[in-house]
Amino acid sequence: MKKTIIAVFAFLALFGFTITGAMAQTWTWDGPYDITTSPKYIEIAADPNVDAYLVGLIDGGGIGQILTTGTAVDRVQAEDIAVDPVVDLIVGPNHVTYAIDKNTVGAWDGSVFVPFVALDQPYVPADTQVPPVSIQGEYKYLAAGNNGKLYVLFETADKQYLLVGNPPFTAIDATVRFTPRSLNLGSQGKWVSCSIGGLPEGGYTVDWTNPEAVCITAINDDTAVEGLPICSNDGPVNAGTELKVKFSRQELATAITNAGSPGNVSLTVTGYVSAGEEDFEFTGTDTFKTKAKKVK
Repeated sequence: MKKTIIAVFAFLALFGFTITGAMAQTWTWDGPYDITTSPKYIEIAADPNVDAYLVGLIDGGGIGQILTTGTAVDRVQAEDIAVDPVVDLIVGPNHVTYAIDKNTVGAWDGSVFVPFVALDQPYVPADTQVPPVSIQGEYKYLAAGNNGKLYVLFETADKQYLLVGNPPFTAIDATVRFTPRSLNLGSQGKWVSCSIGGLPEGGYTVDWTNPEAVCITAINDDTAVEGLPICSNDGPVNAGTELKVKFSRQELATAITNAGSPGNVSLTVTGYVSAGEEDFEFTGTDTFKTKAKKVK
C-alpha cells in the first residue's frame, strides 16, 4: 500500500497537484468510537461504495470489520496543530490527497502538508477530569470512504478509537417540481417524477452507488415522518442544469398518509452532485395537491 502511495505522490508532483476550494471549507466529525480489540488494528481501509463499514488489518494476521454509524459530537478546537512528519496518507474519491501526522489531519498539495484549520480537526478522546483534557495518543492510520468521508484511527497506549470525518459541501438552493401535480393517495401507479433545476452549469455527476444520493427528506418541513427518507432508485436524465429522477408513488403516498397531510403538501428534496472536484449539496421544496384515499 505504501509503495502505491509513493507512486501516487510522484504522479501528483509531476502534474502540479493543487488543493481545491472545497478543502478550505468546514468538516464535521463523528466519534470518537472505541474499537479496541486484541490484537490491535495495524491498518484500516474503507469501501468507497459502502457508507457504514471499514475493514481493519489485525496485528498478527486476520481482518476485522468496523461499524461506523453513530451520533455526531460538537467540534472542539485542537490545542496543537503543529505539523510533525506525515505518518499516513491516502487519495480520496474527490482526488484530494489527505494526510495525517501524529495529531493533525490535513492535505498534501504535492510538496506541502496543509493542516485543516483548528476547528476542523477531529475531537480526540478525553478523560473524565473537569474540564476534560485530551488523552495522550496519536493519529495512526487514515482511510477514505463513501461520499468523500475520512476515517482516522487514533491510538493510545491501550486503546484504539475511530474518528469519522464528513466532508464539506457547497449548498445549492435548487428548484424542484413534482409531476403529477395532483396525487391520489389511493392510486396504484408506480412512480412520481421530479425535476430538479439550478444545478452546476457545465455538467455534473451523481454518485448512484450512494443510496441516499437524491431523497425526499421532509413532508411539510417534518423530517421525522415515518417512511422518510424516500430515495430515488431511478438514474438521472441530465438536461443542462436539470436533473430528472423518479420516486416510488406507493412509498410517497404512505408517508403522506403517515404525516396526516392530505390537501396541499410540501415536499423537500435533498441530494448531492459533483462538478469537477467540487461537491455540492442541494435542497429544494415543491408544493402540490393530494387527495385522500377513499374508504370503502
